[in-house]
Amino acid sequence: PVVTTRQYPEVMEVIERRCKESGAPLFRYNAEFSAETASSDPEAVSLHYQGSNTHRDVRLGLAGEYQVMNAALAIKAVETLSEKYPEMAGDVRKGLGEVRWPGRLEMIKESPPILIDGAHNPPAATALSAFLRRLSGTKYKRIIMLVGVMGDKDIEGILKPLLPLASEIIFAAPAYGRAASVKKLEDVAGAMGYKSRKAATVPEALHMAEGLYESGDLIVVTGSFYTIGEAKEAVGQKGVLARLRE
Repeated sequence: PVVTTRQYPEVMEVIERRCKESGAPLFRYNAEFSAETASSDPEAVSLHYQGSNTHRDVRLGLAGEYQVMNAALAIKAVETLSEKYPEMAGDVRKGLGEVRWPGRLEMIKESPPILIDGAHNPPAATALSAFLRRLSGTKYKRIIMLVGVMGDKDIEGILKPLLPLASEIIFAAPAYGRAASVKKLEDVAGAMGYKSRKAATVPEALHMAEGLYESGDLIVVTGSFYTIGEAKEAVGQKGVLARLRE
């Protein structure tokens, strides 16, 4: 069996053709199974699922509405496999509730609130932007954004969806050879019409962000897994992010 989420038309055409040629059952998102957002908050998102079975108000251990489609894919995969392996059905609701993804919409500090996200390409930055738009003006009044990006990435494509949301922008370069210089980030942002602050290191930038913080603000650290990894270390957390690559 093949279970798939949304695809570009030309990609879906290949998948459908190969399934037909091999006789493999095909289950497509928004066709044979679907899901919709039930609720969303800074810590998690809940969904309603419809497939072979119906699951309502399934709460994920992840934030971001884009996780709804990913969770639906996982539920359908379990449904499909459990037809042959019944023991796999288990407790889908419990499993999804325990999912964690370090470095993706992860709150690493409560006071002041610091959210990290390793968005290092335009699609990920756009997803982060959509999440922050839902928070801005409701739960948080201002966003203080700390950004560090690798020099070989699409810097303008990453900054474009994010900078309009920031009341304060701080650029820093993580201690890694591929990191874009602060001047490069300043030049790209300046060409887009944005003023920014700069710091020599990510920990220094985080200290600056905390100094700018006022009650009701949210500090967001993003642009690279290296940047958010250093931010986690700066607040006394260590672990998996130190080993990630992008």
